[in-house]
Amino acid sequence: MLKAIDALVLTLSETGGMTPEPPSPSPYVPLQEVYTHWHPVFQQTPHDADIFSQECFTGMHEYVQKLLARETELREDDETKDTAAPMPLSLEQTTFGLPSGVIANLQIKDLLPWQSELLLKTVPLETQKDEYVPPCYRHILISAPTSAGKSLVAFIYILRCLSLCKKSAIIAVPFVALADELVGKLRDIIPPGCGVVGITGMKQVPRVSGSRPIIYVCTFEKAILVFSKFLQKGLVAHLGLLVFDEIHLIGDGSTRACKLELFISQLILLEKTARIPICYRIVGMSATLSNISDLQRWLGCYVYECNFRPISLQEYVLVDRNLYLFNAQTKKLEPRGQILVNSPITKVKLNISPLNTISLIALKPLIIFVTTKHETVDVANSLAEIIRTSFPSPPAELIAKRTQLITELKQLGDVSWAPLILAGVMYHNSSLASLERTLIEEAFSNSVIHTLVATTTISAGVNLPARSVIIRYQKIGSIELDGAKYRQMIGRAGRMGLATSGHSFLLLTERDKKEVLAKLSAESDVVTATEQLLSELHTIRPILSSLSKSSISAEVILNSCIYDVSVREFIESTLAHVQGSLKHENVVRALEVLQSLGLVSFSNGIVRLTPRGRACVDAGTDIYNSLVIYTYLQTFQTEGLLVGNDYHICCTTIPIYASIVASLSDPTSGESESTKDIPPNQLFTLPFHFRETPLLAPKYEIFYNVASQMDPAILHPTLAKLHLNMDMIEAKMLSSGGPCSVGMAAAYNGLVTYTFLTRVEGLHAAAGLERIFTEVRTLFGIDGGSLEALLKHSIQQSNAMAQFSDSLGRTTTAQVYRLLADRLRRITLDDLSDLLAIPGVGEKRARALRDAGYRSAWDIIEAGLDRLKQTVDFGPATEAACVVIYRGAEKLWDTTANG
Repeated sequence: MLKAIDALVLTLSETGGMTPEPPSPSPYVPLQEVYTHWHPVFQQTPHDADIFSQECFTGMHEYVQKLLARETELREDDETKDTAAPMPLSLEQTTFGLPSGVIANLQIKDLLPWQSELLLKTVPLETQKDEYVPPCYRHILISAPTSAGKSLVAFIYILRCLSLCKKSAIIAVPFVALADELVGKLRDIIPPGCGVVGITGMKQVPRVSGSRPIIYVCTFEKAILVFSKFLQKGLVAHLGLLVFDEIHLIGDGSTRACKLELFISQLILLEKTARIPICYRIVGMSATLSNISDLQRWLGCYVYECNFRPISLQEYVLVDRNLYLFNAQTKKLEPRGQILVNSPITKVKLNISPLNTISLIALKPLIIFVTTKHETVDVANSLAEIIRTSFPSPPAELIAKRTQLITELKQLGDVSWAPLILAGVMYHNSSLASLERTLIEEAFSNSVIHTLVATTTISAGVNLPARSVIIRYQKIGSIELDGAKYRQMIGRAGRMGLATSGHSFLLLTERDKKEVLAKLSAESDVVTATEQLLSELHTIRPILSSLSKSSISAEVILNSCIYDVSVREFIESTLAHVQGSLKHENVVRALEVLQSLGLVSFSNGIVRLTPRGRACVDAGTDIYNSLVIYTYLQTFQTEGLLVGNDYHICCTTIPIYASIVASLSDPTSGESESTKDIPPNQLFTLPFHFRETPLLAPKYEIFYNVASQMDPAILHPTLAKLHLNMDMIEAKMLSSGGPCSVGMAAAYNGLVTYTFLTRVEGLHAAAGLERIFTEVRTLFGIDGGSLEALLKHSIQQSNAMAQFSDSLGRTTTAQVYRLLADRLRRITLDDLSDLLAIPGVGEKRARALRDAGYRSAWDIIEAGLDRLKQTVDFGPATEAACVVIYRGAEKLWDTTANG
């Protein structure tokens, strides 16, 4: 249908008042460029003219088949001409020591020339382990464009680590979606006797052992916890490889970036001090690196740079309705005429916005990037309305697939998406729950949906195939398009294996033109200013340490105490030190902050962790969150914790620390780190800053109505603990003004969590989980993404409070929060009902199967018993448990198929 949509839009559109330019020589014209109407942009050769006909709308199938046949001709012709390309290296002849079965699992016969060159340099003789790698090639930093093939190189390093070295590996990626995608890919290629474990979001870090090699696929934050487990158990010698994807994010200034830099600094420090046997290899990968020399000095690594991009990219700029092609060599814009579209139904020019016009013309699949969550909804609705009213209906088969998608999404609660999906359009933002996002992403990948309107997070967090991308340049407050985001977004244009080129369109409105002129060259014309803008977006800026950006040197000092090394030694292992950005006065100030928070003590130049500091490290939490948790524990000592009151416990798991920091910071000091403490009796009366947190702002009428129906024996004691009562909530409902207190925010968000928890646990079957999820989001008037995020943060905070309490010897409190975290984790929307239906599978086994990528009995049968044994870890009884589970899956499948 995507090709049909393209034909509908492109064939019956026209460029008014313009004479087509003569075709320029081109060795290859991709399919959708052949049948385009868009003469000023793409060239149509006379040979292809007979393809275009008005009858295409009555015989769409035959029309598309004719186009595909022409595509094959062009592709074969292009392949015969391209004889100058270097010969690739065959994996059948050079296996890099990997068994033939493992090579077969990769399903790739030949390596690209750059992959061959890198691997031949950095991999030892085929029968040798990675310990024999020359020191200069031990750690590796790979800089190569998106889709160049970095993942395959990483897979070969990983497979060598597992099959030859018999050691485990950690793969750290920035986003949950990337980690989940990797788990599925690795599960199909790992050698026998090895395992794959995905650790993201709400999944707990499993036990580690040296019994068999396992790949741990994690987000950056979870990778730190996995490595800590190896360190605590003295099993670092069983860890052979650490891979960091998108390592350039170390310079984005976020908390995640700081944690990543600290983690890699720890690895470097352990290797330098050699206090334990170290033989792991570090591999960093990125598509955008500039100051590689800084990173090379920091990591002590071999750097490999590659400019190979298998999919050529054509960059366009749309200024109002004038289209320009950006010539990457000359850095100039070349005019390509004006754009307009006619309706295939009325044959009349559509009077629509430039964004909608270019969205209809752009080759599909298409991703439109906009700045805010609300924009994604508005743009998707606008485009879908045009398609519904001005274009013919799609084929019945496609309508059936879209109807099925709508039915599945309705089960999760939102019925407003039907008009969008029937038009082949949908949005993608944080308001979607994980299952909703999964269904929409699958529909886009399978061509059920042809256009996706997304915020910029999808450009880095989800690997969706697209032929074209549109970027709506717009400055919203401090949010502005920068080079890294721009390159990340245009990198999504092009489908490897399905097309040889991709297209990106940067859209500038009248308002955006003024912004560009004001920023770059107010005295020049808009074309010159836009050329300067694009040149700037293509300039890769240096990666600067996020530790220095965020003044987070306190975290550096805290981490140095873990390894019993001097502060100076730890600082010298950071990128901030290599770049000379950690100043003496910053370190002194950080020491004062840590001491004021009760996390360290120091004398005679020696810094030591206090019990609170050790608890903070054990919990793996932020230094300011440790302040909040400790304040809670003090309050529990004096006022007590309502152990039997789930509502009170849920309220104390709401992550409020970011707002607390904002409340305590002195606005006149210009410093982000506060040295003040929180008196327990004042914690809940502080004003709450929602901009600093992912929490829900109270809807006081809903709050009052839901609370009024609760058991008073549960409600009133909890409100009293939070310095609240029903009269205060009613007053807020009537006035809806004034600041919200910390207690009010905790009570409302805790009520949402508590309501979901109690309703789900009241069910007798897991099959109703989706229904309860829908009921609760409807009751509180929130989207699925927000509800899911709140549950996730509550689980993380529960785990942090349990670890913190345990470290301080508060075992009863620790057990309360550990139990709550387990209960919340069991009722997340990641439904286990299909796995629990398999004979021999209980909840613990179901979660292990889910974490290994299995979702149903059919997934287990399709994988086979041998693969199941390799990919799931049930401890010493793994083999026997897998036999029982596999037979149970077969029995269930037979019963279902015959029933």
